[in-house]
Amino acid sequence: MDIWKATKRDVNQLARFFKQDAEYHQQLARYYELLQDFDWVTYTEEKLNSRNKMVFVAGNHGNLTGFIDTRVINYPPVNRHKSILQRICRPSVKKKFLPLKPMRWGVIEECYVNPSFRMQGIGSKLVYNTMEWFRSKQVSRIELSIIVQNKEGNAFWRKQGFETFRLLQSKEI
Repeated sequence: MDIWKATKRDVNQLARFFKQDAEYHQQLARYYELLQDFDWVTYTEEKLNSRNKMVFVAGNHGNLTGFIDTRVINYPPVNRHKSILQRICRPSVKKKFLPLKPMRWGVIEECYVNPSFRMQGIGSKLVYNTMEWFRSKQVSRIELSIIVQNKEGNAFWRKQGFETFRLLQSKEI
């Protein structure tokens, strides 16, 4: 089983996996309602072209078996689109951020392995490659969220060394 950075040649298979992952989560949580005419290919292409993001895929001979979708977050956010001169010359507008020292952390947005290939170490290999990428970006902490009803996913992430840091609760009104 090989792991590599997703490329344009992986887009169609990867788009199907993003959709399958979303459908799986839709079955677990009533809050997920998927749009019928959603363009999964364009969504996937945008993921691959986003700054501070990385998608690794697993597979054999070009046939994908899984993926992991990640990103790096900087706090406070850095506006990289303005030049230094533009930031200096504009009137000072104080932004409201928490008084936390600047930090950088990683987020695992999605991790999916085709059900027929689970329990073969593919997810662990994807996580390993992700950890190496995060280290190369000077990330020392990683966050992810899991639907409570996803027992298999919760067990997998505990096995990978993750622990509860924050609880997200919701209520319909």
